[in-house]
Amino acid sequence: MTSSPTAPSVRARPSRPSASKNLLPPPSSGEVAEFRTLSAERARISSGKGKDVDLETPSKRHKVDTFPASVVGRDTSASRVGGMLRDEAFSAVKSKASELSLFFDRLVSNYDEDVRFRDSELGAAKEANAVHQLRLDETVERNEVFERDALALQKVKKDYDDKLVKLKFRCTKAKGEVIQLRGEVNSARDLQRSRIDDAVAEARDEMTRSFAERTREVVGSLGEIGGKA
Repeated sequence: MTSSPTAPSVRARPSRPSASKNLLPPPSSGEVAEFRTLSAERARISSGKGKDVDLETPSKRHKVDTFPASVVGRDTSASRVGGMLRDEAFSAVKSKASELSLFFDRLVSNYDEDVRFRDSELGAAKEANAVHQLRLDETVERNEVFERDALALQKVKKDYDDKLVKLKFRCTKAKGEVIQLRGEVNSARDLQRSRIDDAVAEARDEMTRSFAERTREVVGSLGEIGGKA
């Protein structure tokens, strides 16, 4: 019978890293809407479709030079304001994009850590399952050994039961023979006693007859002697 080996120590479950460390708060719905608006604004500015953006060609600038100075001044001021707005919008979009990029980087990092943690848990579960499977195989093997031993014991018991039945039959037969022998012995003893009694009676009768004959002979002899006298 195989001995059950000591189960190897199952690897302790690693503690799941805290996802809240160094993690930016999730953006609100307003921030997401603002990000989308700024992204659209950035796209419009980049494509040259934004308002107050100085995208004039040199030929157009040459035509503007023919305008009065006041008109040129207003255009220049508007161009500067548009450039400042564009720079501020671009800076805001870039800052928000950096924050969101950092947030998504943290999110991906946490996801990777969670995947590694799940893989570690799965490995520990597989190792524990292998240990349980080994114990199950050993239990099945022991059960098979027990079944073989039980079958062998049943066979031995059947053999002993058969021998016991034969012995009981022989004992019963021997008892009958003993009873028969006792009857024969008693019959022989009774016959012997009867024969002895018959022999004794016959001997007595013979002695009685012999004594009577001798007595008669003596009496006859005495009578003859008395007659002669």
